Amino acid sequence: MDKLKELISIVTRHKVKSIEVVGKSSQNTLLNKLYDAIHDQKVNTEEEAIELLYGKKSSKKAYYKVKHALKERLLNTLFLIDTKENKYSDRNKAYLKTHKEMMALSYIINAGIARKTAISLAKKILKTAIPWRFSEMVISAGRALRSYHASKSGDRKEFEKYNQLVLDFQELYNAELLVESMYNDIISYYVTDKSTKSFIYDLADQYLQKISQLDPKIKSARFYYQRAMLEIAKHMSINDYQTTLRLCQNALDNLFSLDYKDDKAIVTISYQLIACCIQLKKYEEGKEKIDIILSIQDPATFNWFKAYELYLNLCFHTQQYDMAAEIYYKISKHKKFKFLPDSVKEIWNIYQAWLYLLSKTNHIQSEHLKNMPTNRFRASRFVNDMNLFSKDKKGLNIPILVIYILLLLEQKKYDLLIERVEALSKYVDRYIKRSENQRSNFMLRMLLEISKNDFQTHLIQSKTEKYLEQMSQTPIDLSNQGHEIEILPYENTWKLALEILNRD
Repeated sequence: MDKLKELISIVTRHKVKSIEVVGKSSQNTLLNKLYDAIHDQKVNTEEEAIELLYGKKSSKKAYYKVKHALKERLLNTLFLIDTKENKYSDRNKAYLKTHKEMMALSYIINAGIARKTAISLAKKILKTAIPWRFSEMVISAGRALRSYHASKSGDRKEFEKYNQLVLDFQELYNAELLVESMYNDIISYYVTDKSTKSFIYDLADQYLQKISQLDPKIKSARFYYQRAMLEIAKHMSINDYQTTLRLCQNALDNLFSLDYKDDKAIVTISYQLIACCIQLKKYEEGKEKIDIILSIQDPATFNWFKAYELYLNLCFHTQQYDMAAEIYYKISKHKKFKFLPDSVKEIWNIYQAWLYLLSKTNHIQSEHLKNMPTNRFRASRFVNDMNLFSKDKKGLNIPILVIYILLLLEQKKYDLLIERVEALSKYVDRYIKRSENQRSNFMLRMLLEISKNDFQTHLIQSKTEKYLEQMSQTPIDLSNQGHEIEILPYENTWKLALEILNRD
């Protein structure tokens, strides 16, 4: 009863009444009308929202007042979300529950009048935070208990227990933060530029040498995961897929050796393993990992979308084009697809262009692709919409150029294709060096021969034979280019080009 009295003294009836959440007021209010319209995707812009609430008469000032009130109420509602729902993983349920308890503990400690409740809540937090290695929360709750026994109870044994707990987790937390900062530094180079970066090998190696000196007493999935991702980045930077595959498996073994399961870490490492399987043509192993990821990953999360992106890539490399079409349709129609970062959506747009071409060349029979607005697909518009990766000259701009040339060829826009040849030739000489992008260099030079030889198949094949042979001697896993570059393996891409030429 004492603890309940303490809480009631803080959470007064007046304070409860002052907290407004979504759904508490009448459903006829402008605030709830705006909430429902946004939720049901009936409005997408400020202008549409204003017209919905106030008609044709503009009332921006009143609208912004309602918008601000809705934002505040949504923030209040966040604290009342039921984290026991099945859509949350076990780790996320534990994290959200413990985080809420940490917020309550912070408020209680600052109030200064609920000592018994604070001690009880801090112990409760530790029961969850320690097994899940929630370092920050262990430190905060441990500090509260350490301070209590140091300054209030005078219990030296309890003080020393919590003091050591805080010190051990502080050591782990510092190690986690250091590895995280190093890994974030590495991945920042790849967000909008997928080209090969050999300097990453040396940079990651320097970081790993520093990390090797760290040996926190307590091990965590977060520490294992971030360290493994640095090792993976190091070897992926030189396209050493065999070594990376081994590192991925070792990392997964370490993660599964812990007495708790961090789905996010397991899934992210599995992504890298799947990428290696695609390049090394270990298709069955890759598909098996994708199925595992989709079985444990929360739907509609960033990692869920990423799993399907890899699945799509796997289908392209295994020539399962109908399945690729099914995946594209399912994901692109998802209500949360439009909220993905532009860098992710552009990758899906590149896949859409390839699926369109495969559909037009009768390689796809999927009913879903027939529902796509193919009659409105414009090659030039597709290229112009690639705002991010068009700047990635040595990376994802390459598959954009390749599909653009093939689209012009399929649409018989020969004059425009010829106009592009001179610019493409300069582009290849300037950006696509053999030492850096071997297979892409050969592929683009083969495409250049199409218009140079007046679209005559026998002449084109004669002039490109040397490039094709050199490319076949340079497998994807040995080429010095980023693994994301070949959307469709170049051998299959060239067969498709010749097929288009021979159709008429």
